[in-house]
Amino acid sequence: QLTQAEYDAITPASSTFYIITDAASSSVVHPYREVSSDATALDTDYTINATASLVLTLPTAFGNEGLIYNIKNTGTGNVVVSGASSQTIDSQPSFEISTQHQSIKVQSTNSNWIII
Repeated sequence: QLTQAEYDAITPASSTFYIITDAASSSVVHPYREVSSDATALDTDYTINATASLVLTLPTAFGNEGLIYNIKNTGTGNVVVSGASSQTIDSQPSFEISTQHQSIKVQSTNSNWIII
């Protein structure tokens, strides 16, 4: 096993199998935020943990094609996820996460939101 820098510094032998260890060693870190009252998802959010009954409003889907949010309900009440203005979530004005520990992942289509 070698790092990419170590591998680049040697003349590889054709009969040797090399494993580059630093190529896959970096972790992916996504932003996490807890909310306990009505809130709007921020452009910098990725995972939003709702710890109480609340309404979470998604930002506009326009200009945000591909933007993804993970939304989890860890409280005992209902979390209502709403689109901005008249934008929809799977063709509905809102989606209710009514079960504790249930979650959804939504993605912007550049005009609305879909659950993926």
